[in-house]
Order: sequence, then structure tokens, then C-alpha cells
Amino acid sequence: MFGRLLEFDRVRVIPSVHGRIMFATRVRRAFTFARPACIAVELPPGLRDAVLAAVDYLPQIAAVCYREQTLENRLCYLPISPADSIVEAIRLARENDIPLEFIDLDVEPFDEPAVPMPDDYAIERIGLDAYARAVAASLVPSQPGQASRVREQHMAWHLRRLSSHYDSILFVCGVGHLIRIAQFYLSGGEPAARSTPPREPFVAHLAAGSLSRALREIPYVVHLYETARANGELNGRWQFDKLEAVRSIYLAAERAYTDRYKEEINVTQWRTLLQYTRNLALTQMNVCPEFYEVVVGAKSVVDGDYGAVVHEIASSYPPQRDYSAHPALELLPHDHGRLGDSDERHWLKPRPPHPPEHTVRVKFRRRPTPRECTLWRELWNRSFHVGICSWPPEDKIQEDFMAYVRKRALQVVSEDKKQVMEFTTSFYDGLDIRETMRNWHERKIFVQYTPPPRGQVGPVVLIFENDPIKRIDSWRLTLYAEHQNESDISFYAEPLGEHVVGPGICHTHFRGILSVFPARHIPDVWTNPAIDEYPTCAEKLLAAAILYSEARYIAYVAPQPPSAAMRQMAGYNGREIVYLPIFTFSRRMLRKIRKFHILDGHHVRAFAADYIV
Repeated sequence: MFGRLLEFDRVRVIPSVHGRIMFATRVRRAFTFARPACIAVELPPGLRDAVLAAVDYLPQIAAVCYREQTLENRLCYLPISPADSIVEAIRLARENDIPLEFIDLDVEPFDEPAVPMPDDYAIERIGLDAYARAVAASLVPSQPGQASRVREQHMAWHLRRLSSHYDSILFVCGVGHLIRIAQFYLSGGEPAARSTPPREPFVAHLAAGSLSRALREIPYVVHLYETARANGELNGRWQFDKLEAVRSIYLAAERAYTDRYKEEINVTQWRTLLQYTRNLALTQMNVCPEFYEVVVGAKSVVDGDYGAVVHEIASSYPPQRDYSAHPALELLPHDHGRLGDSDERHWLKPRPPHPPEHTVRVKFRRRPTPRECTLWRELWNRSFHVGICSWPPEDKIQEDFMAYVRKRALQVVSEDKKQVMEFTTSFYDGLDIRETMRNWHERKIFVQYTPPPRGQVGPVVLIFENDPIKRIDSWRLTLYAEHQNESDISFYAEPLGEHVVGPGICHTHFRGILSVFPARHIPDVWTNPAIDEYPTCAEKLLAAAILYSEARYIAYVAPQPPSAAMRQMAGYNGREIVYLPIFTFSRRMLRKIRKFHILDGHHVRAFAADYIV
């Protein structure tokens, strides 16, 4: 009988796991090749009108709901997802004017065991036929007296009746019903029970925040499938690569992450991320990563901010709106939910039932709600920002880093003046092995000697982006030290007020900084006419460092070395520029330095710690 499992008589069967994209693609493939005269689906006639209305509601995702006629009176809901094979079959039938039949039996209550299924991505390698045979052989068939057996007998009878009217039928059903339906179809028989239609089924709009609970796929992957379908990319080409869709989530998150946090993901991190996510999926017996593996992989390999962005994008479904003519259904934990504007909690029952799941908490730092952001931005825009100040913990991190840069620049100066001399009475800075081996035939020993530098490192110029001086969207300011352990700084950064993170608190990102220590109340760099002719902000900060420096050396940290003209200017003023490539510093530390918070007054420091993390 297994030889006729997917095709018997005039019926072509697409056994499916409900809500999985790979089965929806196989429905499109079978439809393209067979062009059936009729399409039959595993849904009861009592839900036909509501299901068709929900299908017409796509690309927004709705659920067909009805009250269970039992003492529990649970609210059953059937998500109408574009990724579901039955929904795909219904859409193909309606788009091509092909007769559509709902051949399942209306039963109350609808009780069907939830059985975990192998990852549907395996179909890409072994094919649908091999997948269906392996799964069908491992499942326990329905037993006499069970509602599933009665439904299967009814569907087989209905298929026999349809085969007498149509030359070819495409039938989409759950893979667990495949064997019994084939047996009942080939053996003949009559329907075993009367239908019990559900009471008043209706369409409910699924809340955007509930899609990750309602759908069996990552919501953003469903969006990519729906977009490809709408654009005609699946016409004649039935393959939809879920792994490529997951990769597109990471790429979209990278763009948002770079724009929001000014960080980049290097090649090594990309390689580790993809490998770690794959291995994590394998531990869950999956080939293609699911929602959990995608988010945890991003958080573990890159950082929590990137993980939060991945979670935000993966859980999003852009076509879904917050308003609808249908009542909204919000899914809550433990099979509860809210319907419409009421706060009443309903006991929910998914159809078909979801396989057993366990909740895993992935912690991220708290991020403000859109309502809080709107309120804080209004407060910020209404303020005059007369007494803006910095956040002291960030000041200390910045001063420590600048001190480290000065120390490292001094080491570079010393290294440039290293000498090698023949050993006489002292080893100085250690044995020079190379020179000693070269002169081994003379029986001489050579040592290294690094003379102490003449002078100290004064100002530090740190450049992240070299903006043109005429750039409009740039915030430029000079801030002065509040005590003896701080330095005067002059900087250019992103516009102030774009990222408000608390009441009177916003953060921005440095593009370039000049740090002068010890503080000496330097003139404002951006209004000083003596350094007004430089075309870029980086050159202007470096020129100011040369003019304001009391020390011989100036540390310059940037992606590119200073120009010959700037080195010549430093020489005229008796100064020397020590260039340190920015990529030789820790990316994590540079990220801490680049992002900084501005407070709208010293009084904000009293509660700023509650909003700055």
C-alpha cells in the first residue's frame, strides 16, 4: 500500500505539517505540474465561509474562531497563515477558478493529539515522498471509536464521491491522516457519523505581538514567503529557501544594528554566527534554525544589542496592522487570550493543536516602550537645554581610555628610538638575539637599549568618521572639565536629540573627539578663527591639538594617518604627531567610548542610572 501512498486512483495527496512553509511550496509544485480539476482540503464545511473571509483578508493574518460546544466552552482558533499548505491550496483554487471542497467532518469537540514532527526542511534533501513514508510509518494510526478515525473515514468517502465527478483531485491533509485515508479510500465504505457544525464561527484579527505564538514559522520568514508570492517570484519556481530567509533576517538586523549602534559585524563573527546557529538547531533536532536558535545565536555570538534587533525583526510581520474591522485576538501564555477591547480572559484551544513546547527566557536589557519614547521626546523638545552635562561614569571610562592612549603613544615613541649596542656592563632592556647570532663568529653579545622619550604626550585626537566641515547634520561642541581629573574635550557627533532614552536623557555617537589634559580651558575649537580654513572636522581637531598642546607629542587615533600638511604644521610648531591605527584597539572599548549620554541639567544625574545601561 505504501507504493500508492501519495497518489491513488485520481487523487494526488500532499501530506503536510500544518503551518510549515515547505509543504506550502510542495502544494504549489503539485498544482503547477498536475493542474487538477478540483482541490480538496482537510477543513470542515462549517468553517468554509469564515475561512474564505480570512483568506481574503491576507496578507494580514487572521484567525477563524468559534466556541467549543462543551462544558469548558473554550474558544477555538484556527490561524490562517500564508505559510500553511491548506491556505496555499485554497488561494490557488480561488485564483485559478478551480472547484474547492472542504471535505473534513464537523466534529465537537475537536480533539487531536499534538505530535512533534521532523523538521520540514529535510524535504529539500530527501523529497516529500520519502519524508511522508518515514513519518507515516512512525505514527500510531487512529483507533476505532476515536474522532480522528471517523474524520478519516468521512474524508475518504468524500474523496471517492469527488473522483466520480473530476478527472484529477489535489488533496491537502495532515500527514498523520494519510495512511488511514488511503486505506478507507481503497476499501470503500460509507460515512460513519453525522456532522456537528461549530456555532457561529467568526474572523478575528491576530494582534501583531501574538504572531510568534500563533504561527509555526518565524513571522518574518512568513512575510518573506508572502512577499515572494505576491511578486510572482514563486510562479514556475516553487522553491523557497528557508535558510536563505533566516540569513536575510541576520542581514536586515545587521543594517539596523549598524545604523543604531554604529557597530559592524566582522567576517569571523559571521562565520561563527552561522556555524553556532546551525549547531544549536541540530541540538533541537532541527535542520533549519527556529525562532529560539536564531535569536540566541545572535545574542551569544555578537552581543545583546544585536540579539535584540534580531528578535525585533524576526518577530515582526510588516503587513500586520494594529487596527482592523475584525475583533482583535491577543494570545497570552498558558492557552489564554483576550478578544476585542474587553479585558476578559478566554481559555483558548488552537486548531490544529500545537506540539508540546517549553518556555525559555532570553534576557535583554529593558528598552522603553513607544509611548515612553514619545513622551520623553516631547519633554526634550520643549526644553531649552541650557545646562546640558555629561554622565560621570562615562566620563571616567573616557578619561581612562585617553590615559591609556597617551601611555601607548609614548611606548611607540620609545620603540622608534630603540638602539642595539654591544654588551659591556649592563643588559639594559634585554638581549638582542638577532644581532647576537649575526655576530656569533666574533664571540660578541648585543643588547637592546631604549632611551627614555624626551617629552610627554598631551592632547589625544580620536576620529571615528571624518566629516566635511560643511556637513549640516553634525553637533559640534566644546565641553570643559568639572574637576582636576577631567580633560577639556571638543567633539563633533550625531545631531543631539535623535535618541531620547529617558526623561531629559538622550544618547548620541561621537564622530571625532579632542581631549586636552590637564584641562586649561581651551578656546572653543569650532568658533576659533585661527583654525577656520580646514576642510574636514578631523583636520580641524588635529590643528587645534597642535595649537593648544603644551607637550611635545600628540596622539592621533584614526582609520587613516594624518596628511603630510598636518605633519608639516606640527613640525613648524615644535610638535610631533604619533599615529595609532584605530583598528588596533578593542572594538568593545571603542564602542563604549563612542556612545555617550547627554543630560538636560545636573539634576538629571540623580535618576539617570535608572535609564542608562
